[in-house]
Amino acid sequence: MIKRFILYAFILSQGVQAQVGVDDAIREIISNNIQLKALQSGLEAGQRESKIGLNPENPEVEMAFLKGDPSDLGTRMDFSVTQSFDFPSAYKFRKEKAKAYSEVLQNDFDQSRRQFLLEIQLLCHELVFLNKQEKVIKRRLDFAERVANSYHLMFEKGEINVLEKNKALINLIRFKKRYSEISVDKEIAVQKLQAYNAGVSLKNTPDTYDGISLVDDFDSWFKQQQLLIPELTSLNSMVSVLDADVKLQKALCLPHLSAGYMMESVGDESFSGLTVGISVPLWENKNTVKHKKFVKLQTEQVLESRKIEYYYGLKQLHSKALAVQLSVIESQEIFKLLKGSELLDLALEKGEISILDYIQEMELYLEIVESNHQTEKEFYDLLAQLNALSL
Repeated sequence: MIKRFILYAFILSQGVQAQVGVDDAIREIISNNIQLKALQSGLEAGQRESKIGLNPENPEVEMAFLKGDPSDLGTRMDFSVTQSFDFPSAYKFRKEKAKAYSEVLQNDFDQSRRQFLLEIQLLCHELVFLNKQEKVIKRRLDFAERVANSYHLMFEKGEINVLEKNKALINLIRFKKRYSEISVDKEIAVQKLQAYNAGVSLKNTPDTYDGISLVDDFDSWFKQQQLLIPELTSLNSMVSVLDADVKLQKALCLPHLSAGYMMESVGDESFSGLTVGISVPLWENKNTVKHKKFVKLQTEQVLESRKIEYYYGLKQLHSKALAVQLSVIESQEIFKLLKGSELLDLALEKGEISILDYIQEMELYLEIVESNHQTEKEFYDLLAQLNALSL
């Protein structure tokens, strides 16, 4: 807990100005993104489709008008209306299957949505990382410009030689190049987010990570989270679909019924009354039930296999996140001991170190800063993958 507090305290200490978190950007994108709206429409269409076929077959109406030959036989007219029915339990199991399949579609939608939002979250992390790097390099660039101007004046006064003046100029050019590269990468990330936001510029461009905590007890966390994993819940629902399908196929092996009305008229004579029929499926559904049982068994086995894979996959992410978290904390503590770049700037201004020594020490300092930012981003990327189920 103490180490985690140190990590959060460092992050908060980076600035007290109003900051925009990753969640703010994601909420804005969710409200505008066309792909998410298309996924929602697809879900609704699929759920409507799952209700097709729940009602009995359409009724059949037949009519015949027959002329006698020879003509003294008169004419004959037949008329019938017939309605066919499956065994009553079949309709019950069809509804159960449709309901379970609707849950499968919902879980598939949740999985696609969370994967999509995770991509956006990781892109936001990239932008936060670039913002942090840009601020550091901008400060270094401003100081490099001051140093270059100062060394130019000192050269004109004859206080330094041309080599020292050129080193200051090269240092300035190097920071200009770095700042330009970061600005281009940042603009690309912003444009990608704008594309996710339906082409609309983001009102909330993220510049800080969200304060998500890393749980210590993985097993307890996984017991709760496995109920939210879309693929596992989808497979659970698919097992329910197949269970209802097995019951449905058994019901379809029972006799099919039909009832109706028939009238026959020949000359002045007519016959009318109710009709009842039965169809016994002796061969049509042979082996269907066995096949459905094997498909259900296969799905149950896949479900158990995926549970194990998710457990160890997420456990590896959790272990790596713990290690990276420790690395971030240690890096921050070392960073504090360095006391930033101000001491180097002051030493150069007082003439205590040469411009070459300054460039070498500043390069080392920037490597540490960039490594620290990169490790911090890696930590939040891992947290995002672990907590993607809550998106």
